[in-house]
Amino acid sequence: MLPVLSRKNDPLDLEAQDRSTSYYPGESNRPYHMLPEPLAENICSLLPNQRRKVLSIFFKFDELGNILDQKIERAIIKSQERFTYSQVQSILSSIDEEFNFKKELCILFSISKRLRFQRLKNRSFALPFEAPYEENSTSYFQSIEAHHIVEEFMILANKTIAEELVKKFPDCVPLRVQSEPSPSRIDDWLKRHPIIGHFVLSLQHQRLNRNFELSFGTIHGDQTALQIPIQRYIWTKMKHDLKERNYENIQRNIGTDQFHPEQANAYESWISFQETSSYLCSGVSEGNFHFSLGIHRYVHFTSPIRRYADIIIHRLVHAMIDNTDSPYTTDQVKTLCMNINSNQSRSREFAKQCRLFHLAKRLQRTPLLFHGLVASTSDKSLFIRFPGIRELTKSCGEIQFQLLKLKSKPEIGSEESTVLVTLNWQQRLYSSLGFAQLGASLKRGHIKINPHQKVVFVSLKKWKSMIDCLVKQNFSSLSMDSYEEDLLEAAIECKGTHNDATSESSDGVIKKLQTEFSSTFSRSQIVPVQLGCEKKEGLEVPAVHLVEITRNVKCCIQHMSDPVKCFASYANVHAGNRKMSLKEYIQRWIKIFRMESSTNAVKSSSMIINDLHISFRCNEGYDGSFVLSKRFCQERDIFIDFTWNEEDELETSHQTDFLCIRCELVNDVPSIAKADCPPNERWISIGHGETKCFQRGKSNKNIKVHFNLHKESRKPTNSMVDAVTSTGLEYTVETYK
Repeated sequence: MLPVLSRKNDPLDLEAQDRSTSYYPGESNRPYHMLPEPLAENICSLLPNQRRKVLSIFFKFDELGNILDQKIERAIIKSQERFTYSQVQSILSSIDEEFNFKKELCILFSISKRLRFQRLKNRSFALPFEAPYEENSTSYFQSIEAHHIVEEFMILANKTIAEELVKKFPDCVPLRVQSEPSPSRIDDWLKRHPIIGHFVLSLQHQRLNRNFELSFGTIHGDQTALQIPIQRYIWTKMKHDLKERNYENIQRNIGTDQFHPEQANAYESWISFQETSSYLCSGVSEGNFHFSLGIHRYVHFTSPIRRYADIIIHRLVHAMIDNTDSPYTTDQVKTLCMNINSNQSRSREFAKQCRLFHLAKRLQRTPLLFHGLVASTSDKSLFIRFPGIRELTKSCGEIQFQLLKLKSKPEIGSEESTVLVTLNWQQRLYSSLGFAQLGASLKRGHIKINPHQKVVFVSLKKWKSMIDCLVKQNFSSLSMDSYEEDLLEAAIECKGTHNDATSESSDGVIKKLQTEFSSTFSRSQIVPVQLGCEKKEGLEVPAVHLVEITRNVKCCIQHMSDPVKCFASYANVHAGNRKMSLKEYIQRWIKIFRMESSTNAVKSSSMIINDLHISFRCNEGYDGSFVLSKRFCQERDIFIDFTWNEEDELETSHQTDFLCIRCELVNDVPSIAKADCPPNERWISIGHGETKCFQRGKSNKNIKVHFNLHKESRKPTNSMVDAVTSTGLEYTVETYK
């Protein structure tokens, strides 16, 4: 028991005051403890079979989970088992009644379930989002009931202690508080999300004022005739899970707000203007409410080895039990709260930067594809939001328009329009097959791209009934009819659109070398974005590497933002004005020329060839090669200046073009993803290099293009080198002169 080992204002206590909290770097790294390690990890820790002095709260419940009696006492505890969450979950889920503590754990879970619903009501069915890149990303859902036991009894203990202490010491308790947002911010949020705000499960029964609370049950009649976008891969998963009667997965997919574009955008917007939780002395003002928890009078009591506020609370509890005066004055608690709040901000920033660092390290190994949401636009950029991944800063999701190779200036939408911006392109888009694949080009001239290919639209009435099944836990009432796509009028942005663009026709006729196409971007629209890792001010940080518009159109932000890094190298030696050898002179200037060449190249128009087969098993000093037919090149005005060698059977050209080579991988195997493929199951390998040699035989006029990858480029995966796929046409090459 820490207050016995450390007295107020002794050297140990003053050091703990100064630190105020423990710091957790994450990823299994050792924490930086507030207390010395012998205390934090041994003497003050509840280790199995070790007697420890504790403060205990004893509750007596009836069968409905109502508290009949409670008392707070000093006690001595001897822990019999140190469970992990997964161990407790295994016991709860097992049908074997012989497990140790099976009966006790089941009773605790039954009580915690009732406490949770009393506290949160329908909000208790909202599930937290866990990023797919986390190594333990399924841990919460694999042990969700065990987590709920700990959460509910921890909150109950903190709330109970707060109520008792404020009765005894009304002017000197460090309360955990969170102010309500300003009414103007709430009103503005309601104007932007008047209906969908009621469908955010994480905000169910959130009271906004005395007479108004959020609840999907309050939406009726004509309001449910509206349509809502659901991610196509989520919809497909739920259909499959219904066939398999996997109701647990259905619950997860319906109950996670971050999976659903409109709900995710509303919830992230709500989070953005919430006040930060802090500590406040109870004697300062009446502001003792924690808005997010919905609890008056709340303290931190349960973790004195990692939070100094808990140590203060423990000393106050001892004084309350002994019926003595408070060990702290109001002014002392005010000063301590200010110090803890300051250190808490530093701790939060430390944890956020650590998570950002670990994500960057993960992205350095393998990029990740996300379904981002359009958040906002400016005159220069499109901003993408990544729901649930709050460590990503706004700059991590910024896509500058100048990096998208647009034909013209972005067309910013009016305030009345649902469209934030319309972007126009003009590109040479070809397929090595020599013709447009089905549905890629249905008309000549300007093509409007369907911006909502990653979602299906369902009526709000149907979605409301599915959420109702979730909160009533009545999944058996769902049928396959529930998952039939509604015959709704297309969203206005989808009318007269096509799913892809190409410069070719289905019969292979090339009427125009370049094709013009456009796409609109609306708030909450899904945009597939691939994040990679870049250095910024000496640190590795996540950055957008690629934006997917359609299957044929993918914009590589990586080489557009830093062409020198991708295609050349930075000159780090001054050209010099002293005398030097010709060789040294050439070596110094050639780097400068290559920097200039690569920078100018990406400013020019490029040519994109999809559906290529690339071999990475090349000899003779080359990294790879691909073949283009003579007819393909002639019809598309692809000119290569060959030199004839009488002694060789091949015509050779050493013309140099810069290449961006892309390969889509599904479950790490080169293949073309289906429209309902989950984003965490696919990614796009991006390599950069340059052509080194073009060869054309006397008899066979096909052109073989040899290339080398840049030394800083991502190398092809083993599956790209070795795998034999169904088509072998999963590669895209973008070329710059």
